[in-house]
Amino acid sequence: MSNQVPNRLQRYRERHPRVDFYPSPDVLAILLHHRKVGVDPTLAGIIDGLIRIGHRALNVSGNGKT
Repeated sequence: MSNQVPNRLQRYRERHPRVDFYPSPDVLAILLHHRKVGVDPTLAGIIDGLIRIGHRALNVSGNGKT
């Protein structure tokens, strides 16, 4: 039974890769602003949204849906 937790965590990490991100002060201010105005309650959600918008704005073909 003690082996179930590590296995579950390992499966979770395989499906949900983690990216450590340390924003610069100006980017942190932008993230905190978006959280304050209620765009998304989580920093991860805000970062995801901003990346999607940037990707669409650049009109880049590749990974992800546009």
